Amino acid sequence: MYASNQTLEQVGLYAQDQMALGGWRLTIGGRQDFSELASSSNLSTVVAESSPNKFTGRAGLLYLFDNGLAPYLNYATSFLPQTGTTAPQRGGTPFAPTTGESFEAGIKYQPLGWNSYFTATWYNLTKDNVLTTDPVFGANYSVQAGQIRSRGTELEAVMALSPGVKSIASYSYTDATVTRSNGLDLGKVPIGVPTQQAALFLDYTWQSGTLAGFGGGAGVRWIDETWADDVNTIKNPAITGIDAGIHHDFRDYRLAVNARNLLDDRVAICNGGNCTFTQGRTVLGSLTARW
Repeated sequence: MYASNQTLEQVGLYAQDQMALGGWRLTIGGRQDFSELASSSNLSTVVAESSPNKFTGRAGLLYLFDNGLAPYLNYATSFLPQTGTTAPQRGGTPFAPTTGESFEAGIKYQPLGWNSYFTATWYNLTKDNVLTTDPVFGANYSVQAGQIRSRGTELEAVMALSPGVKSIASYSYTDATVTRSNGLDLGKVPIGVPTQQAALFLDYTWQSGTLAGFGGGAGVRWIDETWADDVNTIKNPAITGIDAGIHHDFRDYRLAVNARNLLDDRVAICNGGNCTFTQGRTVLGSLTARW
């Protein structure tokens, strides 16, 4: 039997700057990651170590028209260390980090005189160094020959319907495909990736009287069916969750209590033969200060 033990440490330094010229807004950011990965196995006393470090960046350009329209473009790269090792016959070496590249284009709109805004976004994201089946030593082991491409659209509306009443609505459509693989999942949808998601939330805050500053809201989240196996023959059910919360604003502070999955509805979700239940009711309290 083969077993391994791994330790991952990661530190990142991030900087960002925004520049303005007339209606133009240029945002440039960069991140330098430093990581240490140590791996040992029960077949050897040798500890395999690696120090994957990488600089990633992003750049965004937006133009703000006088009528509230703001088209924009974004480009970004990504880096994420991952645990796991190759087959013992390949040396049991730690996996390299996944890397990614994304393009995004969209438009934001804040109608003049409205305390509301709308966003429509199209994106194309590619992730490399994805784990795929080892073509020599079988399905129990992996190599990093995979690639996943995700394209999609996101829509969001944040609206002040009347004094104290706010609504947030969102919808997303994702076309995800395994574009490079050694396994039968080539050309298939990755496990656990929903094609559609939608959410609607309403919140009311009293503006005057004894309850001034006190408010609450509720909403619903819907997540489309997902595939439970690599070859897309078994589906997980769609998920619908109810969220709710109460809050109180006083001076520069907000005290809030939020409940996610209020009805404690738990659904079994499977991933390649391993099934777990979705998270049950979760209640979180927070105190926020603004200055």
